[in-house]
Amino acid sequence: TYSMHPLKNLNVWGDGGFIVTNNKTLADKLYLIRNHGLKDRNNVEIFGYNSRLDTIQAVVANYKTRNKLDNITRKRIKNSIMLDKLLSKNKNIFPVDSASNSLPRFSVPENKIDELINLFIFLEDEIQKNQILISEINYDFGSGWEITLNNKQKIIFARNMSNQSMERFQILMRYLYANSLNPSIIDMRNKSGAALKYGN
Repeated sequence: TYSMHPLKNLNVWGDGGFIVTNNKTLADKLYLIRNHGLKDRNNVEIFGYNSRLDTIQAVVANYKTRNKLDNITRKRIKNSIMLDKLLSKNKNIFPVDSASNSLPRFSVPENKIDELINLFIFLEDEIQKNQILISEINYDFGSGWEITLNNKQKIIFARNMSNQSMERFQILMRYLYANSLNPSIIDMRNKSGAALKYGN
């Protein structure tokens, strides 16, 4: 189930939500429940409710899903990173321990925040399929990007990432996971390939 409350990334103008399932039996029952239990105009199969999303809310949700969601998500990530950075300067505010709460830590210059957001979203798409999370992302003007995952694996990108390096990383990660390979370091700074290190 997904909420579309106004405070959520994907929201409607009032309140709403939706359910997704790949189970046809469950889907058929949900269709009945949301529409008074009506099988057709004259036959009620079970006790149900009027739980259909208002038309105007459905229009808003459809439009935002197709045209706005990615941009909204990027802005929220950018705002949260900026807020974290600004609040860290206040001695009376203590940061959340990311190690115990599975929240990533970032150490990135302000002029690199847009690149950080793109990198974060790209990596999340790739690694979450394998139930791995990002623990930390750091940027150094000398060595480039260094990403630490919660399985202690490190990924290194050059200071200026190219689309080609992203594509090579995608192919490499799929190969590594398909073959149950787990290098401790994946270094993508080589323009023609990648360097892998196993063990300490």
